[in-house]
Amino acid sequence: MVVAAAAVISGSVEPRASLLVLCALLAVAGTIVLSVARPAFLFAVAFALLGVVLTEPAPVDLVFALLMVTTIFGGKVEPHMPLAIRALVGLTVLVSLLSVVNAVDGRRAAQYLFVSVYLLALAIWLTWAFGNARATRYALGAYLVIGVFSSVAVVLALYAGLPGGATLLYDPSRGKGLFQDPNVFAAFLVPIAAITLEEIGRPRLFAWKRRYAVMAFVATAAGSIVAFSRAGWLNLALACGVVIAVSALRRGGVIPALRAVGALALAGLLGFVLLTVTGSLDFLQQRSQIESYDQQRFGAQSSAFGRIGDHVLGHGPGQVERSLEISTHSLYARAAFEQGVPGLLLIVLLLFATLYCAVAFARADGHVHGVGSAALLGCWLGLMMSSFFIDTIHWRHLYVVAALIWLGYVSTRRAPLLPSTATPADP
Repeated sequence: MVVAAAAVISGSVEPRASLLVLCALLAVAGTIVLSVARPAFLFAVAFALLGVVLTEPAPVDLVFALLMVTTIFGGKVEPHMPLAIRALVGLTVLVSLLSVVNAVDGRRAAQYLFVSVYLLALAIWLTWAFGNARATRYALGAYLVIGVFSSVAVVLALYAGLPGGATLLYDPSRGKGLFQDPNVFAAFLVPIAAITLEEIGRPRLFAWKRRYAVMAFVATAAGSIVAFSRAGWLNLALACGVVIAVSALRRGGVIPALRAVGALALAGLLGFVLLTVTGSLDFLQQRSQIESYDQQRFGAQSSAFGRIGDHVLGHGPGQVERSLEISTHSLYARAAFEQGVPGLLLIVLLLFATLYCAVAFARADGHVHGVGSAALLGCWLGLMMSSFFIDTIHWRHLYVVAALIWLGYVSTRRAPLLPSTATPADP
């Protein structure tokens, strides 16, 4: 940072580049100040930035990293997560570290491993950060705002010629928002859509009128649909279906479930009208079928599982792209190839242990400051299923959902943990 500032001052950098460097330096400096002076505000900013992941590391990672550092060095952090989850996370990191020795591309392995470990650390830290009600509501509010804004912008870019909208499109027929891929964009919208759907049935998170929640749900569901991601559709369908089913099974849950059904029906009707008017129904039908490139993906997955025995601990982090013709497009196939049998077993155990926590949390009808347990269970099931067809290991929102589930599970089995006494809301 100091070297970059000196280069700008000395004039050794071109004027346009100097301006960009200067803006970047100011942004970093401002983020550092906010991480100490206004952490709750910066926490919300981080969740708004969850909708911008064009590179790795992404801008959101800088913000979360600074918050993690300032709070950890401040001696405040006390994660709340089940002991079994802690053990599985630790073993997963250990196996990933050991697998590096088999990597053919050491630089790629180091970079990929760094992001993976950082995201696990983020999930652990979030179990503490979500302990504060105000910070949690600010964060989920920011998530909702960026989700609605991204969805509306993508719809306008696809069908109304939004100026500069090409940036938000994967191709003329599919939206991707500010992500590299439509699959990630669609999945990013699912958690906040599911949380909002449960909020429609039984408001607890946001102090607003129900019609605004319905509008927000319709917008985020539309964004997920027009990404034309089959895994995203599966994810959304599972999440919404679980929210309705769990709500209906709860005492006095028939009315909340019917409200959610009504909102889902409205979203479906408006989506059908939108696709009909824009002539996109044929494309929807086309995307609903097996594509020619699916055989390549299945072939890559078969190759990954077929070579699971090459090394006891696999080929190393991030080596799929270096050793196979194409990416596996499967979390499970990637784990099998890169960390071998031990890594695959640990990933599966971690996913199912989190699922157990989500089921128990939903049965207890719990919530994390209004974030409903039915939505979290639905989101996790959707993520687990879509992970068969998409590599989800570096999806930021996956770790957000996991952290909420772990915290929620622990909070139903101990003395009250919420709100904790020192969280990002503290100045």
